[in-house]
Amino acid sequence: MESCWSSDDKETQWILIKLEKKTKVESIEMTFQGGFSPKLMEVWVGDKPKTLEKHKTCYPKDTTAKQTFDITTNEPVRVIKLISTKSYDFYGRIMIYKIAVNEKKEDE
Repeated sequence: MESCWSSDDKETQWILIKLEKKTKVESIEMTFQGGFSPKLMEVWVGDKPKTLEKHKTCYPKDTTAKQTFDITTNEPVRVIKLISTKSYDFYGRIMIYKIAVNEKKEDE
């Protein structure tokens, strides 16, 4: 069975990801519905939802192809918040089919 996340029609949308353990993150993979991708996505990271710091700004493409965003963190984090402030959709809607958080591999 397939599913997706669909936002309301507002200019600012956000998703909060709580990881099971503190993790050094390398990247996030996302698949959007074409026409419903964000134009700009801020990535905030930290240990708790109330103590997040802006880490990076990403610029997704308007495509249904999987996109990988390098958000390498130097320190382990527990929470990731993705904030979209603009969308390719006239009404500001965003549709996401997949989100995957990729852990940073330690140098051996």
